Amino acid sequence: MASWEKTWEQKAEKKKAAKRGNLFILCEPEHAEILLDGIPQGSCLDYATQGLQIQESPVLRKIVVTQTGYWPYEAMVAIDRSKVNLRVQLHPMQTSLPP
Repeated sequence: MASWEKTWEQKAEKKKAAKRGNLFILCEPEHAEILLDGIPQGSCLDYATQGLQIQESPVLRKIVVTQTGYWPYEAMVAIDRSKVNLRVQLHPMQTSLPP
């Protein structure tokens, strides 16, 4: 690969990165799974310190956090070139009704 091609690719990659936002998610439980617009992204633990890079978009994106035995959490977020911090506390489902 010629040096000018490498330079062009590096500039294109920087331009792409500049159009991404970072979503930092802190969850309880921390192993809860994240879905972005219905597509699995991994666990909250993966993105607590290293944000989930999301392509900048003028439309709202749907974030769902799920864990077996807990009620799911859903939020709509607008992603721009900034950092978005999301703190999620999942609530356990009750297996039996209280008396």
